Amino acid sequence: MLVLWAQAYVRSLTEPDGPWASFAQSTVDDWLAVLARAQPPAVRRTRAGLAQRTQVLAVLRGAILDLIATGDSRRITAAVDAYLRTL
Repeated sequence: MLVLWAQAYVRSLTEPDGPWASFAQSTVDDWLAVLARAQPPAVRRTRAGLAQRTQVLAVLRGAILDLIATGDSRRITAAVDAYLRTL
C-alpha cells in the first residue's frame, strides 16, 4: 500500500493532467487537517502551528519513503517515536 501511495504521489507530480492529478496536493491537505486536529485550537490557527504540522508531515513522509526503501520498521518506528517525543 505504501508503494502504491508513493507511486500515485509521484505520478500526480509528473503527470499533472493525468488520472492522479492533484493527488499529492490532496494528500498534503488531508494530512495537515488530521494533524491540525491534534493541536490545541489556539496553536492550530497560527503560522507556528502550520509550520509544526508541516514539519511533522515531512518527518512522516520521509519515514514512509525510508520504510519502503529498507523495510526496517523497527529502526524507523524508533526514529519517529523519538521525534514525536520532542514535540
